[in-house]
Amino acid sequence: MSDTVMTKYFMDDNGVLNRVRIVEDECPFNPREDWGNLGHMICWHSRYDLGDEHNYSVEDFREQLLQWDKNREVEFLPLYLLDHSIITISTSGFCDPWDSGQIGWIYVKKEEAMKEHSAINEDSWREYAQNIMNSEVEVYDMYLRGQVYGVVIEEYDKSGLIGEWEHKDSCYSCFSNEYGDKLFEEVCNLAGADVPDVLYDSLEDLEKIYVNK
Repeated sequence: MSDTVMTKYFMDDNGVLNRVRIVEDECPFNPREDWGNLGHMICWHSRYDLGDEHNYSVEDFREQLLQWDKNREVEFLPLYLLDHSIITISTSGFCDPWDSGQIGWIYVKKEEAMKEHSAINEDSWREYAQNIMNSEVEVYDMYLRGQVYGVVIEEYDKSGLIGEWEHKDSCYSCFSNEYGDKLFEEVCNLAGADVPDVLYDSLEDLEKIYVNK
C-alpha cells in the first residue's frame, strides 16, 4: 500500500463521509522513457542509469556538441547531480564539491525546436529551447526525488458491523515539488479529482461543523 502523505475529509451531497488521500506513487512513469521529450538528456554515471539511452563516450559527445554549437544548430545546458541521501539533478550546479558534479548535458537541436511549434522562428528558438530544457530537468528531478503522487478518494461504508473505507476513485503519476496544502491542491488539480472546495484536515474538524449546524 502506498504511503499516505496527506489526508482531508468532506461530506458529499448524499451525506456520505469521504476522505481524500495524497499518496506516494510507488511505480511512477519515468519521464525520460515514458514521455515524449524535445530535449535530449545525455548522462554518464558509475552507479545510476540516468537520462536518455545513448552510446556516446564523454569525449565523442563533447566533440559532437562543440561541432553543433559551431554550426549554430543547438542549444544546450550542463547537468549536475547531487548524491546525498537522495539524488537531485539541476542545470545550475550545487554548493557541494564532495557529493556533486557534472554528469552530462541536455540539448535541443534547432531544427527540432522549429518543427515543434509553428510560432518558433530564428529569433525565438533559443529561448524556447532553454525553457523546454529547464522544464524537462525540473520534471526529471521530481522523479528522481520521489516527488510523484497519486490521489485516492474513498467513502465510508457503515453498512456492516464495522465501518470500512471503500475505494471510490484514484489517479496517479502527478508530479509536484510543492508541500503542504499547496501540494494537496496541485495534485488534486493535476488528477482532475472531483473534490469540493471546502475540505477538513481531521474528522474532528468535520464533526464540529455538522454538530453546530
